[in-house]
Amino acid sequence: VDFSELNEDVTLKTLLGKIKGKKSIYTNATFKHAKNILKSMGIFQEFEIIFDIKDANYLAKPDPKSYQLMKEKLSLNDKNISKSIFFEDTAKNLKSASELGMSTVL
Repeated sequence: VDFSELNEDVTLKTLLGKIKGKKSIYTNATFKHAKNILKSMGIFQEFEIIFDIKDANYLAKPDPKSYQLMKEKLSLNDKNISKSIFFEDTAKNLKSASELGMSTVL
């Protein structure tokens, strides 16, 4: 994949740095692909965990089972999941996150 069109995004890096708490990525892609994109944008180090399609046992979003696996890997429980926000660019992928008790942003 050609990443030449992606540039370092200093503004996004600054904004991500201002967010308190852990930041993780949940992607239907592979870890390697997500890492390449995040590094190209200069924001790889802003995230603690990348939960990828392999971690989800190849169950892609919006499969509710994949969200349960994400919840386990990120050590989210009933007490702290309500403090989590799930950002997503595809509306249909928000339902399962919301059903887990997460706030969602499209």
